[in-house]
Amino acid sequence: MNRLVPDYYLAFACIKERCRHNCCIGWEIDIDEESYQKYQAVTGVFGERLQEGIVTQDSTKVFRLGEGERCPFLNDRNLCDIILHLGEDHLCHICNNHPRFVNYFSDREEWGLGLCCEAAAELIIKKKEPVTFLERDGFDVEWQEPEETIFFATREEIYDMLQNRERTVAERMQAVMERWQIQLPSWGFPRWADELAKLERLDSAWEEELNRLSLVHTTLQAWTDDWELAWEQLLMYFVYRHLAESVYDGRFRERLAFSLQSVMLLQGLSANREGMTLTDLAELARQYSAEIEYSEENMEEMLSVLQQK
Repeated sequence: MNRLVPDYYLAFACIKERCRHNCCIGWEIDIDEESYQKYQAVTGVFGERLQEGIVTQDSTKVFRLGEGERCPFLNDRNLCDIILHLGEDHLCHICNNHPRFVNYFSDREEWGLGLCCEAAAELIIKKKEPVTFLERDGFDVEWQEPEETIFFATREEIYDMLQNRERTVAERMQAVMERWQIQLPSWGFPRWADELAKLERLDSAWEEELNRLSLVHTTLQAWTDDWELAWEQLLMYFVYRHLAESVYDGRFRERLAFSLQSVMLLQGLSANREGMTLTDLAELARQYSAEIEYSEENMEEMLSVLQQK
């Protein structure tokens, strides 16, 4: 199967115990059947520990989270005991792939890195060159669904507009909205803070960020070149990640609206902060991603709010 990845994808590496927001804490971790069978075959003391650390919820095998919602195999050094005892080939699929995501088409898989990982967020946001997409494992387009062919051409046009560095990011976003007749809510950031506060909450720290957003009334400020590049990279990320599903659900304009609105919200969250850095922005993007992108319920609420007429 053909595979497409953004060029920064190959530079990603887990920062392991240096991670401040460990993906083995606070997340329900589903275990695929293949991995479960591997765990069943492990003997000895660690095999017993594996059996004790797995429970069934709604017919799905999951790791039994401990105090502080920690995976039972995350040790006191924040390293994975499954890797240390059995090797990386014994990780379940979700652990092995995270923070990667994949979108499927008839002729390809498109892989990317999710913003909910702090290492991935910094890699994306601090990239200076325009993102390009690399063809992996050979690439031979033999056949595509007609709607996919149209989608790829349309998305390429969006990419070109978003990466046109002869214009400001605000001008690029406005051009995209005009070209595809996207209407975003005319609310100010205080109203958006209220709307986001109604959604399912993952981390209580998000409330503090929404309180800050409620005090922001404009982002009409001059962003430096580094910040303009960061907004561009975020726009490309959201479009690459979220537009793909529109081929199947027909919500192209809603998903494009979500991509644009997400960057505007991150601009609002970044506004009026003395000494704000791109590292700080990466943390805000990580929080936003974890709270919104990684909740099916919250994504559905956002798409409903952004439904286009």
